[in-house]
Amino acid sequence: MFFELTKGAAGLLLAAAMPIASLPMPDAPKPPQGDGATGLKEERKQETRETTQAVVEPTIDLASLEKVGEACWSELRTKRIYFAHQTIGSEMLTGLRELMRRKPALNIPITSYAEPDRTDGAVHSVFETPAIVEGNAGRRGSPEKKIDEFSSFLRSSEGANIDIAMLKFCYGDLGRLTDAQGLFDRYTKAIEEIRRERPGIHLIHCTVPLKAEEHGAKGRLKRLVGAGSDASNAARSRYNELVRQRFPEAQVLDLAAAESKRPDGTLATVEVGGKRVQVLADEYTEDGAHLNRLGQLVLAREFLLTLSHQCGGEAERVTAAGGAAASEPGNRE
Repeated sequence: MFFELTKGAAGLLLAAAMPIASLPMPDAPKPPQGDGATGLKEERKQETRETTQAVVEPTIDLASLEKVGEACWSELRTKRIYFAHQTIGSEMLTGLRELMRRKPALNIPITSYAEPDRTDGAVHSVFETPAIVEGNAGRRGSPEKKIDEFSSFLRSSEGANIDIAMLKFCYGDLGRLTDAQGLFDRYTKAIEEIRRERPGIHLIHCTVPLKAEEHGAKGRLKRLVGAGSDASNAARSRYNELVRQRFPEAQVLDLAAAESKRPDGTLATVEVGGKRVQVLADEYTEDGAHLNRLGQLVLAREFLLTLSHQCGGEAERVTAAGGAAASEPGNRE
């Protein structure tokens, strides 16, 4: 009997020492099959879509666009519009496509510039078809070269097919050491050359985009030594004021004003040298420089509003002295 008990106890000890994986386990619940599995997947996909939709659909007031009549949008759909730009311009165009999706009635085509097609012996330009044609403007950090290339392009054979044109600088084109007056003088000289050789092109003039205020200890240190985004925004603001003073309001795409106006209507500014300077509102950026979804839509709205101001066939007129005509709509005092 002692042997039998010992053998039984040994069996219990041996069973306790067995790996868990070798012990019989209850059946694990199986995933739903057939329609049940498909339904669960679809529910999860729908939840993901709803969550994503909430993130990518920022609210923006489009009442100003709704006031523009269909006759104006129809007129703009007949125009060949050239938009020379860099990074922020690309982000704005992303917002423009989003606005087109939200308001299909606008329906202004957007296409990228391509070299003329000569495969059949004839020259076919992208500007033969009405659209907003976007193209890269030179190299970032070389605003003078951008001006020269813009002027040369509009005075080339392709410029003969363009109705409306604008050149947008990047915030990186102007820094704290930029001679804003010298750069503006070069721009206005190029504009005068374009007008002489291509009087049929209607020109829109852009203010320079901004960067956001730099917060924290690093930002305070940069301000103490006169560096950082505040000092650079001051140079951009000097250039922007020259644009606003020189050209009619209706023919200025004021990106800086749009970027600095918060959704609640207040202005984002900093003090530099005793003056208030516009900065990119924090609400429109995640990194202090590039536009987030809301910022893209805000600038896209401004772009469309500025285009709408060109309706009616009024070409920009300039006095013999080089200033805007006094009778020009929107001209500043």
